[in-house]
Amino acid sequence: MALLWAYAADEISMTKVTIGTRDYEVELKSDSINVDGHEFLVSIEKGEEFVTVLVGDVAYRVALPPEDERKSGMTVEVDHRPFVIEFETGLSIAKTTTNPSAPTTRGKKKTASAARKGAIVSELAGKILQVNFAEGDTIEAGEVILLLEAMKMENEIKASSSGKITELPVKEGMQVAEGDTLAIIE
Repeated sequence: MALLWAYAADEISMTKVTIGTRDYEVELKSDSINVDGHEFLVSIEKGEEFVTVLVGDVAYRVALPPEDERKSGMTVEVDHRPFVIEFETGLSIAKTTTNPSAPTTRGKKKTASAARKGAIVSELAGKILQVNFAEGDTIEAGEVILLLEAMKMENEIKASSSGKITELPVKEGMQVAEGDTLAIIE
């Protein structure tokens, strides 16, 4: 939740935003942002090289491209992770001193493991709260492999098929980005 406010204008604006492979309906307001019907209070502190975006009680370090390169398709770094964002022309990005935030999801980069059959790929950026299985374990379709915290919500990541977990590259407390492989079931 910390991309758009970092460079949005101080006017109310409604637009469609694409981050990675996900689309969001975003409404920017003077002190908050509404993302797909969920409102978040937002504030910003502008620094020399980056801005600090406070969404609720969580602070994000946001690095923006130079002003003349701020356009749809640009790359923005949130906590040192790159996100490619695209938006409709209705969103003004001329000012950098007002408010920040939008979904913190990462531009998805397909990896060999993410493209593999049986790969469970993160649809959200977040923190692994709990891992319920280990590599080599047998799992049934629908069982909860792990819990992923994203935007202060716990998300159950379930097995899409039955089989053996051949790879489990995550552990509790680890940060993951959208598009990261969480497990491979064969």
